[in-house]
Amino acid sequence: MMPLVKGSPDDQEPRPAGKIRNTQHLLFTAALIMSLFLLSTALITTLLIPADAFRSAGPSGEPAGPANGRALAYWSR
Repeated sequence: MMPLVKGSPDDQEPRPAGKIRNTQHLLFTAALIMSLFLLSTALITTLLIPADAFRSAGPSGEPAGPANGRALAYWSR
């Protein structure tokens, strides 16, 4: 992404301060968006899917719950 980020008109080639600053803003914004997605999926799966659907396969051969390992796919069905 660094080549696509615009810098300040007064940036100098050895150390483009504006380009570095704008890249930091880009990375911070991307991290913030990913954090919001992660928190929202955790909240959705915790509140909207019953706990029994998350059970793992038992040692006696009983099948795993339908949301085990695929919680968002379970929710969107």
